[in-house]
Amino acid sequence: MYPSYAVRYNWLIDEDSPMEIDLNIHYDDAGELIFAADVEMTGDITSTNNKIIFIITKYWSTSYFCTVSTYDQVDFDLTTTGETGSFETPLELDDSWDLNDLSAVVLIQTLSGDHKIYQAAISDIQSTLQILSPLSFNFGDVPVGETATDQLTISNYWDEEITGTTFVIPGFDFPADFSVSPHQSQSYNITFSPEEEILYDSFIILMSDHEYFQTQLVPVIGTGISGSSSDDNLVDLKKLKLENYPNPFNPQTTISFVTNSNTENTEISIYNINGKHVKTLINQILPEGQHSVVWNGTDAEGQAVSSGIYFSMIKSGNYTSTHKMIMLK
Repeated sequence: MYPSYAVRYNWLIDEDSPMEIDLNIHYDDAGELIFAADVEMTGDITSTNNKIIFIITKYWSTSYFCTVSTYDQVDFDLTTTGETGSFETPLELDDSWDLNDLSAVVLIQTLSGDHKIYQAAISDIQSTLQILSPLSFNFGDVPVGETATDQLTISNYWDEEITGTTFVIPGFDFPADFSVSPHQSQSYNITFSPEEEILYDSFIILMSDHEYFQTQLVPVIGTGISGSSSDDNLVDLKKLKLENYPNPFNPQTTISFVTNSNTENTEISIYNINGKHVKTLINQILPEGQHSVVWNGTDAEGQAVSSGIYFSMIKSGNYTSTHKMIMLK
């Protein structure tokens, strides 16, 4: 970048900026790579000729940007507290560039007066790439016996095919295997078919051995209803949310939860990242109120499990939910 940016960016770091930026890079419906920024105004600005500048750089430090690979700028028209906007520009990455060496930078700057930089954001390209879209699903109320359908798009920004498997809890359906060709996107249907009048609150887990495709968790939620159901019959999601402490943990963790009934069975079970049942901790009727149970990091045979990601799952009356836990050794 130009030397003047170094001073202005360092000065900006401690400034109470009038805006916040969230970056992402994704493929659009036409298969074009898009560099995008979502901006929220937290203060007012009065300058004119304001721009949002998108930069891909091969080197960055806390002192300055340099070795600009490509950049573009678009008009920035937000000025007032509370305004939000999404800004984007097409992005072309040279095949010779190594994504591990690239950073994504966004500057919001006035090109009039003192050319003040109002805000800046930076992320390495790998962290900025939006592999999944959307990032979560809320199917709302769906009658028992009926099906609601949406689509999850998986994007592959790399030179090797991505292949993998999935884990889905009952009520939701997603293909057991997926594959995405290099530099392409692939959409898959996800369906919600409630079998009971309960709240379903969980994750779809996508797993792959691809170097850059880490395990992806997609939150999914939906409610099974009948014609006579009403919101008064549904439990409070936030109240019943599973939690565990500590997390990450070693060698044991305490799982806390709430039950809303003195007459319905509560089951707390542990699953590994591949969806395999590890152990059932509770399977009984509990009194209404706050409860906790300790998982000591062993399976149903009493053998210590390996380090990694695990899920606790609760089914209590008309509520089902999962919670991610990390075992460290």
